[in-house]
Amino acid sequence: MKKQLLSLFFTSCFFIVNSFAQEVAIRGKVTDASNDETLPGVNVVLEDKKGTVTDLKGKYSLQATEGKHTITFSFIGYKTKTKEITLEKGKDLVLDVQLKTDAKVLQISTVTGSQYEKNLSQETVTMDVISSSLIKNTNARELSEVVYKTPGVQVTDGQVSIRGGSSFSYGVGSRVAVLLDNQSSTSGDLGDAKWKFIPIENAEQVEVIKGASSVLYGSSALNGVINVQTGWAKETPQTEVNVFTGFYDKPQRRNIIWWEKGYTPMFMGGSFNHRQRFGNLDLVAGGNFNFNHNYLQNADEARGRVGFKTKYLDPKTKRTSFGVNVNFMKENSTRFFLPIDLNDSTLYKLDGSNDKYTLTMVDPHFTHFDTKNNRHIVRGRWFNVFRKGEGETPSANSNLLSGEYQFQSNVKNKIFVTSGLMGSFGFNRSNLFPDLRTTWTAAVYSQLEYKPWQKLTLVGGARYEIMAVDSLMEAAKPVFRTGLNWEVSSTTNLRASWGQAYRLPSVGERFIDATFAGAIFILPNPQLLAEKGWSAELGIKQGLKIGNWMGFFDATVFWMEYTNQIVYTFGSYQKYVVDSNGVGSTKNVLGLKPFNVSNSRVAGFEVSLIGKGKIGPVGVSVFGGYTYSYPGDLGKDPSQKNVGTYLENMFKYYGKIDSADAYRVMQLVNKHTFRFDLQLDYKIVSLGASAYYNSFADRIDGIYYIVLKGLDDFAKRRANGDFVVDTRLAVRVNPKMQVSFIVKNVGNLEYANRPGVVDPPRNYTLQLRYTF
Repeated sequence: MKKQLLSLFFTSCFFIVNSFAQEVAIRGKVTDASNDETLPGVNVVLEDKKGTVTDLKGKYSLQATEGKHTITFSFIGYKTKTKEITLEKGKDLVLDVQLKTDAKVLQISTVTGSQYEKNLSQETVTMDVISSSLIKNTNARELSEVVYKTPGVQVTDGQVSIRGGSSFSYGVGSRVAVLLDNQSSTSGDLGDAKWKFIPIENAEQVEVIKGASSVLYGSSALNGVINVQTGWAKETPQTEVNVFTGFYDKPQRRNIIWWEKGYTPMFMGGSFNHRQRFGNLDLVAGGNFNFNHNYLQNADEARGRVGFKTKYLDPKTKRTSFGVNVNFMKENSTRFFLPIDLNDSTLYKLDGSNDKYTLTMVDPHFTHFDTKNNRHIVRGRWFNVFRKGEGETPSANSNLLSGEYQFQSNVKNKIFVTSGLMGSFGFNRSNLFPDLRTTWTAAVYSQLEYKPWQKLTLVGGARYEIMAVDSLMEAAKPVFRTGLNWEVSSTTNLRASWGQAYRLPSVGERFIDATFAGAIFILPNPQLLAEKGWSAELGIKQGLKIGNWMGFFDATVFWMEYTNQIVYTFGSYQKYVVDSNGVGSTKNVLGLKPFNVSNSRVAGFEVSLIGKGKIGPVGVSVFGGYTYSYPGDLGKDPSQKNVGTYLENMFKYYGKIDSADAYRVMQLVNKHTFRFDLQLDYKIVSLGASAYYNSFADRIDGIYYIVLKGLDDFAKRRANGDFVVDTRLAVRVNPKMQVSFIVKNVGNLEYANRPGVVDPPRNYTLQLRYTF
């Protein structure tokens, strides 16, 4: 009986105490004080260490007992805010907070590394971010001009390489995934990036991941990712118009001028972008046009592109949005490979054919936040590339349909989950290969980010994908990634990462059967296998502050390995040839044929600097860095499979490699690259300069020496590499109008990123930008 009374007593005490200490909900939204943008990932903590983090919409919710409490809001790059609150019984508290930026840290947000917004310093991989202001100030006319400004990135005749991880592959395939708003924008047949089709006039920023990234982005992310993030409407409507015109100067060697006296090659173009919110509907519209009377003979170009984005927010739930994005472009351009001679007046004369392109992209999208604030995304893309060659017969029609479902969740404020399903189907016809060619892929992936404590982030992920080109199907082995980021101090972050990747050969690589330069054949190889590889790095990002100027210094050492690399090999091959009389026979022909023959190892280091702000009365913006990569060819020199031998060669051949030893490295890869952009702003005047350096490739495929006259002399002239400088001067006439004068290739250097395609001589641009 005593025990029963005692039990009743304690039970009564519990309910009495609990009735006086009921929990009350605290909820709200955290935004940036400067622009009212929501801030996901903010730490919200009570004095008893009980806490949460804001979700993808910047919202938070937690429970606390009634009475007085101290609540703290903290986020990297922002000043910590602490508030005293009093909770009353039965009354939930709504507490919205705005955070001000911290003058100690430069605030740059990224999306590509984890597919949700986070601070650049928190990434586990090296990432560079190119701002929209740099794109506009330099009058970049297409995406390849934008990414070429990034340290360690090289664009060779439309094909991109990051830190020397790939070489030129004759216009087919890409080892870097090029994305528009997180979805692939490479073509379904050739697997190449359509640089001119990307709407850079609407770009908020361009994000570059350096290293294997297939867990989230699949095939083609073997060497990295380039992701263009376009903008949405804000509370105030905005319209921006940009027009420009310019001309090419005469080259230093007057004997290579093909145009007559009184004629000057010139260019002109413009773009517009409009963003507006109509109630719950966001609308973004834009366009671009370019006319280029080229310095290269028979290579004139004309193109026009228009597009729009829409997003409708369900007014009842405020949790669901959907819309469609559309881009459309018409282009008339010349396809070419080599000039006739690098020494005489034919340097600027090209043997090419005229093509007319029509490109269409349609992207439906749907996003929903459930009652637990998990995010569900469904997005798709139809990408059509229609090419009409000379004559009436269409030369190519490529269609790629893709779709993705993605789920994101914040589990107990410590684990962030990103998982999804992806699939694609392509069907392609072309005069470059016979018959209808189809492709399909299906994949499942998941990535976890775990924070055992506030200053440490651990990342792990995996992906499994099956893929096929026509009847040849292969199930790729699962690929994995892992990494960590440790916030050593408020201005210092250490990172480490390792990731695997793969690339499915394009339809073009397996089936193209054509000729170039009049007599050299490009031969098919339907049995090509997927390329595979991995990359690892160690890096440090250090915040800097000089007066009101803030920036980041970044240093990285990296190591990349690739197997089954596809290389076009020049030689004599058997081919069935039909002569002019219609008689067919099998003959030996000279040509290029792709094989899985190369294994490579690329290691090196990179240092970079990014920053903006004021030093005294002058605004200073910098972006640039230096990269050294040693691209060892393990197939040509198997002794380099030994790590010690490879490292010895890496330091031994830091400078120029003798021609006798050039076989040790991959062809057409620049070991040394330097990129730097500086802009100074004072009152209404801005002065800027961009510098680019590429060392000359130590190894050039023998085919170039066979079909390209004068290459020996050209290589001798460019043996020390190419250092090119652009300058610009801008005046803000009023708060809405800016006039700029831009000079590119100030030194009028005769150079080529790929042998045979000479880059522009000095040229001048007058630009006018107006914002409504």
